[in-house]
Amino acid sequence: TMFDDLTFQVPKTAKKAYLKRPALPKWTQTKENVKLKDARKHIKTLVSAPSQQSYYRNIFGMIKCIDDNVGKLLKVLEELDLADDTIVVFSSDHGDMMGEHGRENKTNPYKTSAGVPFIVRWPNRIAAKKVIETPYTSVDFAPTLLSLIGVDTTPYEFPGVDASLDLFS
Repeated sequence: TMFDDLTFQVPKTAKKAYLKRPALPKWTQTKENVKLKDARKHIKTLVSAPSQQSYYRNIFGMIKCIDDNVGKLLKVLEELDLADDTIVVFSSDHGDMMGEHGRENKTNPYKTSAGVPFIVRWPNRIAAKKVIETPYTSVDFAPTLLSLIGVDTTPYEFPGVDASLDLFS
């Protein structure tokens, strides 16, 4: 991949987890049962393991592919003079632990795996680089997007909340 020349390091949170600083409850322990006396050796093994490096390179390659294609979509909207009147939303299911806290995949509710991006682009209506600190979930997407396009959602019982006011403030 385009990231073959990179060597991904073990996250600081993983080093702390393997070194048991602090000691963690069983439900948060690393996927491997590494004894404290072997922790430093294990951390070095993770950095040098070809499978681990390949895993990260592939993830970053997929992210790059998505980024490139979102860019193509935005470019076409500009070329067709539709960008100002089109709401573009980018979201995903959830993140990946990527070695944080010594975990992989989506196994624990830490920020790296529980966070869901919800990026909304609507030029001249929603400020660029707008950041909302309020945590919302995917059930909030429908009432929010429907409100943005002017649909009155009061006759319907959506389980989520309309977050459109946060986008405009």
